[in-house]
Amino acid sequence: MFWDQAPVVAHRFRDRSMLLVVLSAVGGIGSLVALARNQFVAARLAAGLAVAAMLWGWAVAQYPDLIVGQVTVDDAAAPATNIHAMLYTVGGGLLLITPPLVVLYRLFTRPEPVD
Repeated sequence: MFWDQAPVVAHRFRDRSMLLVVLSAVGGIGSLVALARNQFVAARLAAGLAVAAMLWGWAVAQYPDLIVGQVTVDDAAAPATNIHAMLYTVGGGLLLITPPLVVLYRLFTRPEPVD
């Protein structure tokens, strides 16, 4: 059906990602069962597992190619100095933004005072 349109990825998907597809199916079925039992937190977690497993399954099947036969992950990677600069910037940003977010979270999760 669709296997002939992307045979390389389809072959890799069958060989590498079948366990993740099964895990996704288990998560989807578990989500439906949890919904039937009115266990909404468990349903959310199981649905998240289903989506995450399917996305990881696709990524595992696609790797190492970004565009099959044309661009690999290594070809598209930025130079190491750029990656290090980005990581340092993200780390510094987290150090700056985390304390105000914690204060806002605490402020808005407290119950309102009774008059």
